Amino acid sequence: MRSVFQKLVGLIVLSSVLSSCSGQNSRLQRLITSCLDTTGENYCAACPWPRTDSSCPTAGTCTASTEIWRENGNYIAIRDKKMCNCARPGFVHGLAIPRALIGGVESMNRPGGIWEFAWETAIKKGIHPADIALAINPNTDRSENQMHIHITRLLTGARNGFRKDYTSSVERLDQVWHASRENAARAGLVDYGVLVIQGPGSGYDVIIAEISPEHQYTRYRCND
Repeated sequence: MRSVFQKLVGLIVLSSVLSSCSGQNSRLQRLITSCLDTTGENYCAACPWPRTDSSCPTAGTCTASTEIWRENGNYIAIRDKKMCNCARPGFVHGLAIPRALIGGVESMNRPGGIWEFAWETAIKKGIHPADIALAINPNTDRSENQMHIHITRLLTGARNGFRKDYTSSVERLDQVWHASRENAARAGLVDYGVLVIQGPGSGYDVIIAEISPEHQYTRYRCND
């Protein structure tokens, strides 16, 4: 268990990072506000990464477009740019993003339904349930200030590296945020990432991580 001093230092660091990030222009925030509705006036000029189903000149360029996998009134799932120029069969890396502007794991208004939306997207993209890895990175180990869940495959052998005191189980995906918050509080973590995988039974395992669970535990790159 971390000391009170370590917790206070963590809070100071997190507050500093939040302050420095608040003014940054997030790519995903701009995507949410400018790229989803193709009927908007001057859409191609307003959106730097137009939808692949639009008529914009760059819609056919992987790195300069947005491929929507699924969408509803609350969330969208898109192809991650790491899939561009990847010839490896079966490589999948997507992002589940709330339509509302929400910072990340540290936000008070974290949407519970995003995990089920991401899980269903992984299934639809052909990932076997036993291989699904959903990850959100800590505030201090991310490049975007718009919440996004990474949809990938679990690294072979990753289950052997989980700390038992950082792992809990839930029956439903809408329980993930609550379970991760309680686990982090017990571990004394102020900032943390979350990994969600299929559990040994009918539920799910929720693993918290001090650094990026995407990088630690998932096949997030084409050559992994």
